[in-house]
Amino acid sequence: MDRQQLRVRYWAQAIGWVALIYSTLYSVRPLCEFLKKTTPFVQVVNVGLIVLLAGILTVLWRRRQRILQIHHYVLLILVISCYAYGLGSLTVPEEKIHFVEYGFLAYLIFRALRVDFPAGRITSSLNDGSPSQDEGLRSGLRPAGLRSWTLRRTPHVYVTAFLLTIFFGWIDECIQAIVPNRYYQTCDVLLNAVSGLLGLALVYIFELTQINQDKMYV
Repeated sequence: MDRQQLRVRYWAQAIGWVALIYSTLYSVRPLCEFLKKTTPFVQVVNVGLIVLLAGILTVLWRRRQRILQIHHYVLLILVISCYAYGLGSLTVPEEKIHFVEYGFLAYLIFRALRVDFPAGRITSSLNDGSPSQDEGLRSGLRPAGLRSWTLRRTPHVYVTAFLLTIFFGWIDECIQAIVPNRYYQTCDVLLNAVSGLLGLALVYIFELTQINQDKMYV
């Protein structure tokens, strides 16, 4: 799949997720109220979110040898703690789901942006001391005579993804201001922003594990 096809595919998925969130703003509240009365909805949501966090922890535990620096472990513990605290302190199941869905949106936006702005590139150095041409981060090929390489990060991809997540979260609340059974809340705008930030922090950690795996094969 070429870059143009990836761009269309990833942005379509991101916009589709936004459309799904917006299109359910009116119906989600009465639907949740109905499910609360007829099913153990609260327990199902709690168990589902616990399973989700456990799955993320399991994947990262399997990749623990690729997390090479202590501050990355600190970041991971902080992110998981924030998720646990946020999901534990929120009492309304819809808000718990909202807390996770904007983190996923941040990931989808990040992935779409990365098609045109790669998250990083590898600058390699040959054994004779002369620099070689840049190698793509995921090329999977080690140039002959490669001695060392460093990663040039592009933090603007994360920043742009975060700002777009905040924007879509704000539009979410603006729509709620005109929907009959919903209303605008500034604290929900902040909650959406925190959700996006935590989602991007997890993306960053997963990116590190992939980068460090690439290093193992160099």
